[in-house]
Amino acid sequence: MVSGYLVQGSNGETVSLSTEERLLLIKQARTFIPRNKILLAGAGCEGTMNTIKMCEEMAAAGADAVMLVSPSFYKSGLNVGVDLSVAAIRTLSQHPNICGIKDSGGDVTKLAALVHVTAGNNFQVLAGSAGYLLAALHVGCVGAICGLANVLPRELCQLFDLFVATTSGTAHAAASEALSLQRRLIEPNSAVTKTLGVPAMKFAMDIMGYYGGPTRSPLLPLLADQQEAVKTLFNEFL
Repeated sequence: MVSGYLVQGSNGETVSLSTEERLLLIKQARTFIPRNKILLAGAGCEGTMNTIKMCEEMAAAGADAVMLVSPSFYKSGLNVGVDLSVAAIRTLSQHPNICGIKDSGGDVTKLAALVHVTAGNNFQVLAGSAGYLLAALHVGCVGAICGLANVLPRELCQLFDLFVATTSGTAHAAASEALSLQRRLIEPNSAVTKTLGVPAMKFAMDIMGYYGGPTRSPLLPLLADQQEAVKTLFNEFL
């Protein structure tokens, strides 16, 4: 089951949008998303005051909640970022306005630790990628926010349902099918998040009958051989 929608997540082109465009996206999304589904808005900015203002404006535009990112600092070459510690997240989980975290690091051990230390705080831990969704569910994550859901939402919901079924009388068959589906999702997930990124995400959405559309500069469309590679990966899901 799809519980809600994240607009302006990390697998997109938010950095290429103006403030006005970002707010317009939320307003338009709210007109299409039913009130019983959560509209989560990516509101992170480079600076505390700008982020606070964006949160307020996103709320006014119709968002139910916002997703923020930790600040990024120059390190060297392509290496930037801050990894929040388990202890820091445990402290944050006690704040009444912070209801969860999406962790895209891929460290399942850390996900398990987060589930453990935040238990009882009305705080949800979600996986940030489809590549390890099944493992994340097994250690206690309640779901995921992942880029591949733009392209293969049915399969990801199926994987979640199969995991839930592993607690029923058909546990063995469901577990086997869930593992098989997880393995099939790994390569398509990598293509649209790591290997080819946003251009592949949009192209794959077009293939699957959704609207991906063109990329915004400076991103370029896929080359012909890249398009064929993406088609090969997603053809089995058509």
